[in-house]
Amino acid sequence: MTASRETILVVHEDEALRAHVCRTLRAQGYTTIPSPHSVAAQWCVERHGAAVDLLLIDLAPPPSRDYHLGISLGSLWPHTPVIFTSADGRAENIRRGLLHPRAPFLQEPFPPYVLARTVRTVLDGWAAPPAA
Repeated sequence: MTASRETILVVHEDEALRAHVCRTLRAQGYTTIPSPHSVAAQWCVERHGAAVDLLLIDLAPPPSRDYHLGISLGSLWPHTPVIFTSADGRAENIRRGLLHPRAPFLQEPFPPYVLARTVRTVLDGWAAPPAA
């Protein structure tokens, strides 16, 4: 198991997938906060504040509006990276305007090692600007 102190907020409406993702990440040493939708996730972020190191969120298309969560949290916490997931491919989500072409993305289903590697890569590569 990897030693880690990072906390990941996992937002996905599918309870089984959300639980699987959380188990996989906990096995890697992460703390996870599961959330079924954007309203609950916003409450979790307000409660945990800066303790959330990464947001992993499903790109649920309208009318669920969950895809807006990454955008709104990104503006509130610009130093918190976001990884988007979807059963639809990257190109389809970009075409629909739900995903920026350079945004971290995992297409479902994804194997546990791909999830673990992507999360670690995003966390390691996320450079916060130097303190003023």
